[in-house]
Amino acid sequence: METASSNDEALAKTEKVKPDVIVEDWSCVHAGSKLAKSLRSRGDTTPFVLFAYNDEKEAISRAYDLGTIGFVEKSGDTQAVFSNLKSCIVAITT
Repeated sequence: METASSNDEALAKTEKVKPDVIVEDWSCVHAGSKLAKSLRSRGDTTPFVLFAYNDEKEAISRAYDLGTIGFVEKSGDTQAVFSNLKSCIVAITT
């Protein structure tokens, strides 16, 4: 597992390592579409999962427009939220 604290760092890492999936926490990055656009423009088809609050409708809409294939709502019971995130990642990568 790799982590990145910025879009630029994530882009640099994906040039060296091809991830199975990218999980993007919208409220931390809030420029998620920039990362997805940059990756898609260079032909990278790595699946994206958006991790956001359900009321971030604009984020969700833009993410799906850019090819995001999963959405996990991050409100509620912490254990359930991360269980859902894990399930989403497993479903995408298997």
